Amino acid sequence: VLEGIAGLLFSPTRGVFVFSPFLLFVPALFLLALRERATRGLTLALAAAMLVQISLYALVDWRQGVSWGPRWFTDMLPLLVWMLPPILAGLARPGRVLFGAACAVAIVIQAIGAFWYTGTADTAMMQVSGSERMRPLWRWQNAAFIAELAHPPAPSDLLRRVRGSIDLVEVVDVATTGADGAEGIRREIDVAGWALVDSRTPTDVSIFVDGRIVAGTGGFFTRPDVVQTLGEASPAGWRMRFPAEPFAAGRHQITALVRTDPGAEPRLLRQRFFELPADSPEQQQERLLARAARLAVERLAQHQQAPGYWLTAFTSGTAFEQPQPELNTYLNAIMLDIAEPAAASLPLADMLARARAFLSRQIEADGLVRYHGRPDALTIGTLGCAITPDADDTALVWRVAPGEGPARLAAALETLGRYRRADGLYRTWLAERADFRCLDPGQDPNPADIGIQMHVLMWLAQADPPAARALCAALLPRGGDEDVWVYYSAAPPMVILRLEDVRRAGCPLAVPASRLQTSVPGQGPWVRAAEQLRLIGLGAAGPDARASTSALLREIAAQDFRVLQQAPPLLYHNDLTASVRRFYWSEDLGYALWLRLHHEWQRLGVQAGCAARDAAGECG
Repeated sequence: VLEGIAGLLFSPTRGVFVFSPFLLFVPALFLLALRERATRGLTLALAAAMLVQISLYALVDWRQGVSWGPRWFTDMLPLLVWMLPPILAGLARPGRVLFGAACAVAIVIQAIGAFWYTGTADTAMMQVSGSERMRPLWRWQNAAFIAELAHPPAPSDLLRRVRGSIDLVEVVDVATTGADGAEGIRREIDVAGWALVDSRTPTDVSIFVDGRIVAGTGGFFTRPDVVQTLGEASPAGWRMRFPAEPFAAGRHQITALVRTDPGAEPRLLRQRFFELPADSPEQQQERLLARAARLAVERLAQHQQAPGYWLTAFTSGTAFEQPQPELNTYLNAIMLDIAEPAAASLPLADMLARARAFLSRQIEADGLVRYHGRPDALTIGTLGCAITPDADDTALVWRVAPGEGPARLAAALETLGRYRRADGLYRTWLAERADFRCLDPGQDPNPADIGIQMHVLMWLAQADPPAARALCAALLPRGGDEDVWVYYSAAPPMVILRLEDVRRAGCPLAVPASRLQTSVPGQGPWVRAAEQLRLIGLGAAGPDARASTSALLREIAAQDFRVLQQAPPLLYHNDLTASVRRFYWSEDLGYALWLRLHHEWQRLGVQAGCAARDAAGECG
C-alpha cells in the first residue's frame, strides 16, 4: 500500500506531483487552506475523501494502463485546485515565484504531451509482467515527458486534410448451415468507400452504426475512379462487412471515422442513413434462393470455355467416380433448351449467345453435325474424336442454333430421310456401318432410341411438319418398347423433360411410369426436378406447386450445391450392350436445370400474386 501511495504521488511515470508540481503546495501548506472558516469543514471532508481514494488505488495495480500521467486522479484535480486560492493568497513573493515556476514546469510537461505523446513509452512499460512489473515506473528515463522526446513530434492530425466518402451501404445475404444441417440465411451489411489523408492512405477506418462501433480495417486498395478523378495514386478504397442481426428493421445512421496516423484520434469522414428492411421467414427463403441463383449463374460463367462450350464428364459406371472430361455438341444444345427461358430473369443471355454461336459453327457443309463437333477442331484428339455424324445432334443443333443457307438444311433433311426405318423411326448414325468412325456399337449397330426420336420430332415440327406428324404416329405406340430405350434406360430425366416438349410440338407421347424411374444413386432430385418442370408446363403441378418447388430448390442448392459435386445429373449413357460402358454427367446442366426450375417458381409466384389481386385472373 505504501509503495502504491508513493507511486501514485511521486513516481516519474504516474506521480501526480511530478506531472503537476504546483499541487505540492496543497499538502505542504494545507493549514493555509483551512483559514477560511466558511469552507473549513468542506476542505477537511474533501481531504479525507482524497486520502481514502488514494489508499484504495494503492491497493491495486497503480500503473493505470496507457495514459499521459495520473489517469486515476482526473476527478481529483479540480478538488486540489479548489484548495489552492487561500494557500496562494498566504504566500510571500518568493513563494509565489516558486509557485509560478512549478506551474511553468507543468505547462511544459503538458505541452510535450500535447505535441509528442504517441503512447509508445507507456506501451513498452505495460508489457513488463511478473514481480518486476512496477520497477520501470520508477525510472526517470521512462517518464513520458522524457521518453517521448526521443522521436519527432506526433503528426499534426488536426491539420491533415481528410477526404473520402461512403459509396455503398447494401444489405446482402449469406447462406448458412446450422449444426443440424438446416440451410438458412444471414443478413450482412456491406459498406464500401474511400478515404485519403492529404494525398496518402490513412492508418485505418472504423464504422459505427447508431453510435456503436461494428467494424474496422487498416487494409486499403487502389480505387481507379479516385485515381482518375483526383489524380491520387495512393490506395484509398476500403470495404467492410458485418452482421445485420443486432439491428432492428428501420432507418439507421452509419458513420465512418478515419485515423490519420497511428495514435491519432479518429476523425469524422462521412455519415449517411440506410434502411434495414423487415425480414419474414418467407423473405428469408426468397433471398436464400436468390443468392443460390446468383451462385449458379456465376459457376456457369466460370465453367464456360472461351469458344462458348461447356464440357461433359463421363465415367465407366453408375457412380460418379474418376470422371473424365469431353466436349460434345449434345450437352451445349440441351443447355440452350433448358436455360433459355430463365434468361428472361437472370443474366444468362451472353453465355447462351456464345454457346449458340459455337453450335452454329459445328454444322458442316453437308448440313450434318457430329457429337464431338467438327473433325478439324483443335479439341479432336484431346476432348473427343472425329465421330460419325448422327441424327440426334444434327436435329438439336439445327433447332436451337440453325446455320445459314437453306441448301445445308435441305441436305441435312435429305440425309436424315435416308435413315428412316420401315417402322417410321429414325436411326441414330447418319452413315453406313462400314463408314462408322470412332464408334463402339452394341447389338444393334444403328438403333432408333426414344430420346433421339423426340429430338428429331421437335426439329421436324419446325423444318418439315408432315414428317413430324408421321414420326409421331410411328412413335406413339412404341413408348414402352425395350428396343427404343437404348441411351436413356438408366437416365430418365431428359426423357421426362422432353415429354412436355414433344407434346407442345403436337405429339402427346406417353411412356410407362416404370421407365421414368431410376435406381442410379443420387439421381432422385434430378428425376423430381424434371417431373416438376413437366407438371408445371402441363399446368398440373397442383395448388401447392410453388411450395413443393421451393422445397426442391432448397434441397438441391443446400451447402452451395454440394449435391452437384457428389452426383450431378446423369444425362444419358452409351448402348449398354457395347463392349465398353460410358455414363455421361453434367454439373453445368444441373445448374441450368435448377435455374429453369427457379424461373418457373418465380413465375408461379407472379401468377399467384395476380390471382390474389384480381379474382378474374387479370394482372396489370
